[in-house]
Amino acid sequence: VYPPFEKEKIDSLFGEYEEKHLVNEELNVHRVLSIWNSLGMIGYLSKELKEYETLQIRMEEGEYINTLLQGIYTGSIYIDKKEYKQCKWKEEMPFSYILKKGCFECSTFLIEHLETVPEKYKETALKISKSFEISYIPPKKKDKNSFKYPKVEGEIVKVSDLNFKLAILQVLMYEKNLLQPKFNLYAFANEYGKREINIEEEGYEPIQEALNWFKKYPIPLEMVKEIEIIYMDGGNDIYHEIYPFWDGEDDFFDIKKIKIEDVSSFENLKEMTLMSPNIKKIQEELKETNIQIKAL
Repeated sequence: VYPPFEKEKIDSLFGEYEEKHLVNEELNVHRVLSIWNSLGMIGYLSKELKEYETLQIRMEEGEYINTLLQGIYTGSIYIDKKEYKQCKWKEEMPFSYILKKGCFECSTFLIEHLETVPEKYKETALKISKSFEISYIPPKKKDKNSFKYPKVEGEIVKVSDLNFKLAILQVLMYEKNLLQPKFNLYAFANEYGKREINIEEEGYEPIQEALNWFKKYPIPLEMVKEIEIIYMDGGNDIYHEIYPFWDGEDDFFDIKKIKIEDVSSFENLKEMTLMSPNIKKIQEELKETNIQIKAL
């Protein structure tokens, strides 16, 4: 699940819920909540009712800060692969701690610190210790928009396999420098406004926002006449802009299929060296073309 926490997406994952309204006329507060008693979780909706701003988890039996939730969460909570109590928390108030990670803010009370809490706050601290909250706080929108898609007049390239499209983009964007803007993940992450992308931590897996950018990039169909050779290699620039620390050992970028209509407009394409488990099927599909096809 990637932030923001869209209501439709969360509801499909968590299942049936009970809707409740919190109203405080004096403070002019009206919050809409979704309660999953079977999971021990509450979702606090945004004013537009389209996203969950905060997810609250009830960790233990006993008196708890929100009487609406009766269920108990029976799973575990990890932050950066550490059990949450082992992470570095900052005292926010005498009865609560916070931990900020990128655009996420977590809050709870660590019960082992109860002795340090003034007597008048101990009851509140005990209640909060039985809960865990995680909120998504969108970063301030950044002014730059260096990675806006170009306007394309005429037809755009349509292919049946995303990884084949990436192979085309590798040639046109990184080898021949014919497509702009040339995608750079670090610059993109610096400008991205929906969440903080931490490449050093997330780069051991594909970064979805980068993959989505390439997926939607409009390649002018007339450009494919510039392609004579496609050579897929684990060191190609485009792969490391999507999956920064990819070691080439998995099949994430393998091409599954190429149809004859995918290359029908590639009038100058003579040779393709592909990463694919289905190289024979692709050779058979494209046997009527004059393209020489081989496996990496």
